[in-house]
Amino acid sequence: MTPAPNRVPYVPAHSGMCPIGPHLVCADYNAMPQQMWATDRQDWQCEGCGKWMTRTFTAGTGWSAWRPTHR
Repeated sequence: MTPAPNRVPYVPAHSGMCPIGPHLVCADYNAMPQQMWATDRQDWQCEGCGKWMTRTFTAGTGWSAWRPTHR
């Protein structure tokens, strides 16, 4: 029996994509409640896989990529 090939880890194409799979965390940022834009942290349930994600804002770099939140 031949060993299974090593799987290449998934890398999102851009910071708006889910780090778990090839889909957007939020398809329409206008759907986010307005108060979420008045903070440096946003938590959103991924519209593709349903897992909770978070991203943070810093003045130097802007918004970070989405990453899983432990809820």
